[in-house]
Amino acid sequence: MAYADLKRLILKSDIKLFEHFIISKSIDIEEMVPKSLHDPEIDKIRKSDDDYTFVDLSAYYDVLPMFQYFISKIQFKIILESNHKFPLIFYALKGNNNEIINYVFEKRNLDENLFNIYDALYFSLKLGNINYLNKFFELSKGQRPDTDPET
Repeated sequence: MAYADLKRLILKSDIKLFEHFIISKSIDIEEMVPKSLHDPEIDKIRKSDDDYTFVDLSAYYDVLPMFQYFISKIQFKIILESNHKFPLIFYALKGNNNEIINYVFEKRNLDENLFNIYDALYFSLKLGNINYLNKFFELSKGQRPDTDPET
């Protein structure tokens, strides 16, 4: 169960130990998480075994230091590639770390493909996160050109 070792290392937030682990396993964090290290819980919740990044994984596990580490190390195009398969906002909402959710939300101006308001609304509702559902709903109302303040 290599995924359990990986999960433990990410939750521990020990970057040096994590780097030793990936070197010993010949893992490139610039690529998707190898299928052999996929967390079965994630695949079950997503009902998919599509690839995801270490950024996604750290957001899902709610580990801000590792999320920041991966964001600084992984090319943005890799993050976007994964986001097309399953959006980063899902992992951020599932992890329920406000700083990670806000990071994803704030980066919407960098690339609209990273944050899609409809994905945010859907996953907020699906995961039962009412606070963010309300926030994203209010944001979506402001994006509609036909929005009438009376409705």
